[in-house]
Amino acid sequence: MMMNISVELKLELERRARQTKDKHEHTRLCVVLARSEGMSHELIAQAHRISVQAFIVISQNTKQKRKHNMMPEVGVKEN
Repeated sequence: MMMNISVELKLELERRARQTKDKHEHTRLCVVLARSEGMSHELIAQAHRISVQAFIVISQNTKQKRKHNMMPEVGVKEN
């Protein structure tokens, strides 16, 4: 089922989704936009799972980089 919303409203929802710091509001806005484009609930759920998994991988990678950057290099004498 496709939701009929105006172009102006879509643009406003996209702007709010980009600007919000609230993850739940961002998700809700993205779901409304996806439904307005005719995406099924199943596809929206799949896209959300992929997004969450990607976020987890990126977060873990960032933590590992920070941890690695904090470790002193072996054989390098500190002054």
